[in-house]
Amino acid sequence: MQKHIKEEDLYQIKMTALDRLSPDGISVFFWGAFIYSAVIVGFSFQALTSPYLANAKWQGFTGMLFILLVIQALGTFFYSSEKIAYKYQKLQVLFLLFVSFKLSFEMYLPFFLLHQDRMAPSYIQTVGLVLMAGGLLTLILAVIHGFLSVRKGYFKRNEKGLYRFSTLKNYVGLPFLFGLLLFGGLLAKAAWDMPDVFSIGEVFFALFLSFVIQYAIALTWPEFLLLAYSKFKFKSFSPRFPNRKKGKLG
Repeated sequence: MQKHIKEEDLYQIKMTALDRLSPDGISVFFWGAFIYSAVIVGFSFQALTSPYLANAKWQGFTGMLFILLVIQALGTFFYSSEKIAYKYQKLQVLFLLFVSFKLSFEMYLPFFLLHQDRMAPSYIQTVGLVLMAGGLLTLILAVIHGFLSVRKGYFKRNEKGLYRFSTLKNYVGLPFLFGLLLFGGLLAKAAWDMPDVFSIGEVFFALFLSFVIQYAIALTWPEFLLLAYSKFKFKSFSPRFPNRKKGKLG
């Protein structure tokens, strides 16, 4: 299907590439994502000081997240230069896919650490795993929806683009609704089983935040993927470095 995609079929992605997701705009996002990831890693290392987390498994996961943070830091600093961002923008958008995908999952580590440290019921962890798997499924469905939207012409000029509610709800809305119902059921069960359920409130907060972030990125990741596809296929999707002195592209 991708062989039949024409440049005019991706008009709205092109406008995004020249505006909201321009190379310098993506570089700003990298810094926000890096600060967020650094906080996650810092919290995780601090949590490992708990005697309840003296487990090689959690140390391994945290160490892996730290290595990914180092890679993220190198890319973030590299693309801090506006000239470099424009010169290597094709690689930049691939790095955007990596950073955003990592961002969608990493909040789950603090959730699992808090769950273990607070000795919360095991079924809470099970629900966390189900929500994480559901978020991955939502991402896959959102990508399918994105490419089907291209084929149906939703990214052409004067069309509504990726977020057409009538079609999006079938691919993303139902999994998201299921996740909300599952989370609500979890709260109800925990409140029934534990009169002092608020004593592990931070566990539920971390899980809810993980769920919201993952599903939110699942909605935006297809746009990043289509942008990467477009930049590699069509030259016009890669804007030139702006000559600000002359007020035009140079």
